[in-house]
Amino acid sequence: MLFRSALSDPRTYKTKITNDLVYGGVGYNSLWNNGQSTIEMLFSDLMGNHVIYASLQLWSDLRNSNITLQYECLPHIIDYSFRAFHRSFIDYMEGSSYPGNLDLFSLRTYGLSTLCKYATSKFQRWEFGCAWIGVDKANETTPTDEGSNRRLNFLVPEARFVFDNSQMGFFAPYKGMRMFVDAKASAFTKRFFTVTTDVRQYLPLWKQYYGLVVRFAGGTSVGPDPRNFFVGGVDNWIGRGFFGYGYSLFR
Repeated sequence: MLFRSALSDPRTYKTKITNDLVYGGVGYNSLWNNGQSTIEMLFSDLMGNHVIYASLQLWSDLRNSNITLQYECLPHIIDYSFRAFHRSFIDYMEGSSYPGNLDLFSLRTYGLSTLCKYATSKFQRWEFGCAWIGVDKANETTPTDEGSNRRLNFLVPEARFVFDNSQMGFFAPYKGMRMFVDAKASAFTKRFFTVTTDVRQYLPLWKQYYGLVVRFAGGTSVGPDPRNFFVGGVDNWIGRGFFGYGYSLFR
């Protein structure tokens, strides 16, 4: 009697956020002579309608730390995502006050972004988003070096088409195709229009364990301030050389 009553009386679902993962660690860096710590947290509700992710990589102080906070709203046809981030990197670069001397620079990127995803079928979807990105370059050794210090702001809308009918194998996708075509633009501060694509065709060789992938990736950027690409078109391919790249984003 009680069992039948519980099944026949529907109840409104109430959202209750609980933690799925909390991970942390601490350490000491002998190169920079400071302490470091990392903590990651993931929260969601029972149905997966709401997802919250937070990450903190602490270096000496908040200004030189990596921080990410993201919220995803997934119960509707359109998925919404909101993100706030702060990235910091410290390295020695040549300043303008004393040419030839290497000063310690703080290179920071921070901003806010939003993204909407709308699936038109089981295998394809459209994504539309917009991001405000701030870039900051500061000479920590010589703070009065105004010729080297820079601060820029970007407003970058984005549109992307995604197709994915791949099937997962034991280690990775082994069958099907994954591809996207992405377009980004900036009309303020730095003006550019960039189109990139990445197409991967997976060919099965033996059951779900081994396969062959054929990949094509490329992009083009036009405008008064076109975006630079790494050699090979994709990060970490041929000639990655970040240190030789010259941090052109911060120039």
